[in-house]
Amino acid sequence: MPEPEFRILSELLSVEDFVDEPVFTDVTDHGEVYTRYRITRFTHEVFHHPAQWTHLANVTPERSPGIGVAKLRVLDRSIDESEVTLTQLND
Repeated sequence: MPEPEFRILSELLSVEDFVDEPVFTDVTDHGEVYTRYRITRFTHEVFHHPAQWTHLANVTPERSPGIGVAKLRVLDRSIDESEVTLTQLND
């Protein structure tokens, strides 16, 4: 399988250029934890990823401070699967 390729996306593109709804739910811990995130910007398009991710995006949690990077599988303008890595904000 070829190595994953990443293409940087223009900052001029809006979230609505990629998905119909900028808010999605990420499910972790074997379906035990549901966290809602808002996409603030799509940063990269991904090709040939072994886990079939199609995009990277900057996200913020809906109910707590923070910022993160989401690996997303976008199908038909919807988030089919996600994996979010958060950076906690310190005072």
